Amino acid sequence: MKFQSFKFSVRFCHSIFTIAGLSLLVAGCKTAPPKSAIGYNYTMQTGDTLDAVAGEYQKQGVTVTVDQIMAANPSLKATTNIEAGVQIFIPDNNRANLEDLKAKANHGDTVAECTIGVMYKQGNGVSQDYVQAAKWFQRAARHGQGDAQFCLGELYQHGQGVKNDPARAAKWFLKSASQGYGQAQYYIGRKYDDGDGVPKNPTIAAKWYGEAAGEGVPMAQLYLGMMCYTGNGVSQDHAQAVRWVQKAAVKGLAEAQTMLGLMYREGDGIEEDDAESCKWLNKAAGQGIADAQSALGEMYRDGAGVQKDPVQSFKWFTLAAGNGDASAKTNLPAVESKLSAQELSEARRLVSDFKPFMTNSADGSWSSDQSFSLKPESGTATGFFVTEDGYLVSNFHVVKDAGEIFLITPAGTVPAEVAKVDEASDLALLKATGKFSALPVVDSCKVRLGSPVMTVGFPDPSLLGFSAKFSRGDIAALAGVEDEPLRFQISVPIQPGNSGGALLDGCGNVVGIVSQAIDKKQALDCNGNLLENVNYAVKSQYLLRLLESVPEVASKLKPPGTEDMKSEEISSKVEKASVLILIYGPNL
Repeated sequence: MKFQSFKFSVRFCHSIFTIAGLSLLVAGCKTAPPKSAIGYNYTMQTGDTLDAVAGEYQKQGVTVTVDQIMAANPSLKATTNIEAGVQIFIPDNNRANLEDLKAKANHGDTVAECTIGVMYKQGNGVSQDYVQAAKWFQRAARHGQGDAQFCLGELYQHGQGVKNDPARAAKWFLKSASQGYGQAQYYIGRKYDDGDGVPKNPTIAAKWYGEAAGEGVPMAQLYLGMMCYTGNGVSQDHAQAVRWVQKAAVKGLAEAQTMLGLMYREGDGIEEDDAESCKWLNKAAGQGIADAQSALGEMYRDGAGVQKDPVQSFKWFTLAAGNGDASAKTNLPAVESKLSAQELSEARRLVSDFKPFMTNSADGSWSSDQSFSLKPESGTATGFFVTEDGYLVSNFHVVKDAGEIFLITPAGTVPAEVAKVDEASDLALLKATGKFSALPVVDSCKVRLGSPVMTVGFPDPSLLGFSAKFSRGDIAALAGVEDEPLRFQISVPIQPGNSGGALLDGCGNVVGIVSQAIDKKQALDCNGNLLENVNYAVKSQYLLRLLESVPEVASKLKPPGTEDMKSEEISSKVEKASVLILIYGPNL
């Protein structure tokens, strides 16, 4: 039956936060901050208001309000019309809080010890430092603090700040689980389920899943439901499986929603109900689960539980096929053949407009740094085709930890694989199957200071939408940070998600690959100033070296453009060749 082929795959979402250290300035500013205050000196610029200054520092993770700035600078009489050149003190409450926590920790407060560990682990108010995190977690864990035992287990599980050691991870998970911590109970259940650091034992795994499920951990509820379904570690009971899976599904866990939808469809452990099946499959399909998308395509095709709709059927089969579902690939041609030209156009628009969404968080992730995620992608970026048969380019840092890569193209979602990388130059060559528009790449050695350049990319699609965004600027410098020769400095505005986008000259040729913005925290640490719109792009001469090292790519590169083009012509050209890249973390 259909359910038996369902892949209980749970994707990792690997979120890496690079937090630069923040320098501490103690006293010394013209407006006399409180004694021993911790924070930053800032020189007011023409037109500055305290609202704007506080907002900029808040963007860099400094917790401060206008009232706190006024209190720290008693000579200020108003929040606006402050004379340019006046130096004010910006208190950093995060760092002040750290000193307070350390004082409490030194008096045996285990919650304070654990909290400091979390600050270092997450880079919250301090430079991210897993070694320091491990140190503080160990102090609290040895004093019996359950949260710290759990967090220390995570560090050992992933080798962060300590040597990777699954057995030690299991030891600390077990200690935390024994104190009733639901997350730890789920984790130790996974360890026994997988035989990771402990002997494989489904019965013990089911016991801990049961404890965690009773605490309301959705992933534990799903895994316990799966064990009830298969009879692995517990007595086989499909009705009981439904009950546990349903608990996880109502909390938004996409894999549980898929399993529940398929069980309603088959009448397996519960009364058959196509309408209820469609309801749950639709929730999971919207989160990017291929099995749910494929099943939903079948139901729209057959009119089971919903009104028959070949356009919707095409949409869901296309999305599922792009996610690698074999049955969707088989079913898609027959559905497409029955669509009129107008229906096919509408169906493709729906595919292109599809935006995976994230429901309410379901506790039960494998870790806060590398975790099960309801959101399908663990990162997004931009890429662009350099050959019409599917070779495309992005940054190495985009695909470095990718388990699976998918591209959202005008023709729908398609998978891609890494063909070759140049880690030193932060470049990656990928390959997708299909026919695409491509961009010409020229040697960047002729680019001059002040030359106009532009890019099209997909910054922060969850906030700004999935349509391509155009921005332009100039070559601000012919070298990168500290005059390194790999990159241009550019004034083109970019945001997270622009990485990997093509940087083009006035003839529509690729002269660079957008790679990064300046680390504002690091700049703040160095000189106390917030630098705006300082961005970088890898020079295309390094990209050409990579492309020319692959014969099947070098022979298919597009000839360079030689005539100036209008910016709207260039943006149209690059939009057709650019794609939104979805990065999925490694499977467990």
